Amino acid sequence: MKEETITTNNIVLTNNIVLDDYSTIKTQKYVGGYRLGTDHYYAQFNLTYKPNWFHRTMMRLCFGYKWVNL
Repeated sequence: MKEETITTNNIVLTNNIVLDDYSTIKTQKYVGGYRLGTDHYYAQFNLTYKPNWFHRTMMRLCFGYKWVNL
């Protein structure tokens, strides 16, 4: 395989990938979420904070969403 080198704006580009040029994205840490459905088939949306007990209880009684810790 022949290596090609291209110079653009003082940056040297080759057909080899240099991983040092890439940056990573830091994601948020989820603590739990509301789950609707059975243990095998469910829809869940996660939160980065745990709601208070009253909010979790009312979501379960009114809407059927169960809180699950991750």
